[in-house]
Amino acid sequence: YYFIDTDADGVADEDELAFQNAYPSWTPRLLRAAYNYDYIHRDGGAYTHNPRYVIQLLQDSLTDLGQRVQVDTAGMTRP
Repeated sequence: YYFIDTDADGVADEDELAFQNAYPSWTPRLLRAAYNYDYIHRDGGAYTHNPRYVIQLLQDSLTDLGQRVQVDTAGMTRP
């Protein structure tokens, strides 16, 4: 599901969607955050049926990632 955006245009071009271009540098934190994002992204009604859970899940993922990288979640309110 995850490939390197070699031309940094934000679009998965056909030549980028190749096994050889798969993202290789997974850490446990990044894998958890990617799974949570993918779960919400693929559930078309999540924002309607349980928006507080969606917000909380994404904020918790950002907070977890923020322990290793520069992610500021100070202004966010956790439902």
